[in-house]
Amino acid sequence: MSVKSNKYRFFIVNLKTMRIEKSALVAQGRGKENLNLDKEYSNKPGSNCSSLGVYKIGKSYEGDFGLSYRLHGLESSNSNALKRYIVLHAMGTVPDIETNFPIWQSEGCPSVAPKMLERIGNMIDNSNKPMLMWMYDDTYIPVI
Repeated sequence: MSVKSNKYRFFIVNLKTMRIEKSALVAQGRGKENLNLDKEYSNKPGSNCSSLGVYKIGKSYEGDFGLSYRLHGLESSNSNALKRYIVLHAMGTVPDIETNFPIWQSEGCPSVAPKMLERIGNMIDNSNKPMLMWMYDDTYIPVI
């Protein structure tokens, strides 16, 4: 999340070869504002923020945004993901390519372009082992 939202910052990495197989734009949570250009992370219900940490990508379902994948937070920083309904889903306002402007924000969910979710959905659905997603920000310093 240290990369701006209008640049590729969602990567599918093959852990055997350590190669990036796909890259995309991804929306993050907006927080309290309708448009928030500052980074804000939270694990609290109702915060509309993204939560940093490792997630296990769960089963798919049809939600308000169509095909969606439940996310199971595996760390204290994202342990409320299921309770907060934080899921991986497509959002039509997320472009397929990099832009000059920040992309639309979500209410906490990592959201990708519809074509990208189709591509990675096949990978998730056909995987023999659980897939993990790691949301991190190497510039983030938590305020304690």
